[in-house]
Amino acid sequence: MEEKTVNSSRLIKYLKLIRKEELSRVMAFLNSPFFNTRKDVADLMRLMWKYAPDFKRSLYRKDIYHKLFDPTKNVTFTAKEDNKIRNLMSRLISLLEAYLVQTKQQDHPIWKKRLLVDSLIERKSHELAIQKLDASKQQLKAEPHINIQTFYSDFLLEEAGFYLNVLTRQRAPTTIARPAVNSLQIYSITNLLFYYCIDVNQMRNTSHVSSELNFLTPLTEYLRENLEKVPVVTQIYYNILNMLLDRNGQEYFKQALNLVNEHLELFTLSDRRHIYGFLNNFCAGKIRGGESDFRKYRYTIYDTSIRQLVWTTNSFIPPHHYVIHSHNMLLLGKFEETQEFISEYADKLPLAQKVSIPQLCLTMLHFHKEEYEEAHSQLILIPKLQDYLFVLFEKILSIQIFIEKKEFFLAESNLQSLQGFLRSGRGRNLSKTIQKGYLNFASYTTRLLPYLQFGKLAKLDQSLSIKLSLEIKTSPTLYEREWLTKSVDKINIRK
Repeated sequence: MEEKTVNSSRLIKYLKLIRKEELSRVMAFLNSPFFNTRKDVADLMRLMWKYAPDFKRSLYRKDIYHKLFDPTKNVTFTAKEDNKIRNLMSRLISLLEAYLVQTKQQDHPIWKKRLLVDSLIERKSHELAIQKLDASKQQLKAEPHINIQTFYSDFLLEEAGFYLNVLTRQRAPTTIARPAVNSLQIYSITNLLFYYCIDVNQMRNTSHVSSELNFLTPLTEYLRENLEKVPVVTQIYYNILNMLLDRNGQEYFKQALNLVNEHLELFTLSDRRHIYGFLNNFCAGKIRGGESDFRKYRYTIYDTSIRQLVWTTNSFIPPHHYVIHSHNMLLLGKFEETQEFISEYADKLPLAQKVSIPQLCLTMLHFHKEEYEEAHSQLILIPKLQDYLFVLFEKILSIQIFIEKKEFFLAESNLQSLQGFLRSGRGRNLSKTIQKGYLNFASYTTRLLPYLQFGKLAKLDQSLSIKLSLEIKTSPTLYEREWLTKSVDKINIRK
C-alpha cells in the first residue's frame, strides 16, 4: 500500500506543544494506570519524541509499526497494521489532550475546587459543598494579587453558590444571581480587552482594526462611560488597547504606566509580564520612529520590571532584555549605571551566554564612552553569537567602531556583511518593520561613508547635507538614528 507521512498529522501538532522540560511529566502521566493502561501508547510517545522538536525528518506509519511491533520486519504492512497505528496515534492524542487539561487544572486551584463542589452537588452532598465553597471563597479573598483569573475564579464560585442556593431554597433566585452575573461581566470584559490587545499588537496596519474585531466599539464606549467603576487591571488593559489603536497613543500609554506603577503589588507576575510587555513594545516602536523621549519611559519600565523579576524564567533573565536595557541606558548617558547592571546581572544569564552577552554589552559601553580603541579590543573578545538579534548588534557595533577609528575599508566590508545577513534566511526571521529599520541603517551609513572618508577633499553640497539629515531624522523606522545624526553633523562641521 502507498506510504503516507505523518509529519503534518494532528499528533505531530500536539507533540510540538510539549516543551522539552515537560517530557518527564508527560511520561509520568502516560505511565499512570489511572489514565492509561496501554504500554504501547507510552512506547509510541518515546519513539515520536526522538524526532522532536522540529519533526522535519520524514516519518511514516509503516516505520512506526515496524519499530514498535516488528523490528525484524517479518510482517507485511497492510491495511490492518495501518489501522492499528492510526488507532494508537489517536489514543495518544486523546491522552495528550487529557494531560493539557490536567496541567491547566493544576495551574488553576479554584477551578479544581469548583469541579469538586459540582461533584458534591451532583452527589447531593449539599452540606459538604457549602463548606468547600465557603473555604474556597476565603482562600480567594486571601490572595495578595488581582488578575484576570481572579475575576474568573470569583465568577466560578459565585455561580456554584447560585446553584447551591437554588437547590437548597435558601433565597430567591433574583437576589442570589446578581453576584455571579457581576463577576462574569468583569471577567469577560477584562479577558476580552486582553485578547484584543494581543491581536492589535500583532497587526502591522491598525487602520482597519475596528472593523475586524467584533464588539470592539460597544466595549470601548461602555468602558469610556464606566471606567471608574471597573477594577484597576481592567482600566489598564483599556488604556493599553487605546494606546495601540490610537495613531499617537501617548496619553493612554502614560495612564497605563502610571496605573501599573501605582498598583504593582496587586498584579501577579504573569499580568506584570503582559502589561510591561505591551508598554515596552510601544516604546520600542516610538523610538524606531524617531521619538527618542520614549527612551526614558523604556528605562523606567526595564528598571522596575527587571528588579521585580518580571522577565525572569527558571531563575534566568532573558539575554535580549539584558542587552536592550544596557543599550538603552547607554543612549541615555547612564554609563556608570550600565556598568553596574552588566556586572550585577551577568550571573543571572543562562549558562551558555554568561560570557558572550556581557562581553557584547561591555563593548557597547566603551563605544558610547568614545573609547574606540578599547571598544575594538573588547569586540575581538566576543565569542561567537548564535541569536540573530545579538548578531545584528555585533555587526552594527563593528561598523560604528571601524568608522570612528577611520578604518573605512573594514567598515564597508562589514556593511556589506550586514546587508547580506538582513536579506538572508536568518534576516527574514525578523518582522518586516524591524528588518526595514536595520536596512535603513545600512542604507544611510553607506551613503554617509564617502563623505566621512573623504570629507576634507569632497565639497558636499549644502542641499544634499540638509536633505540627508532630514531623511535620517524623519525616517519612519530606523535604528541608531542618534549616531547617524551625529555623523551628519560631523560632516557639516568639517566643511
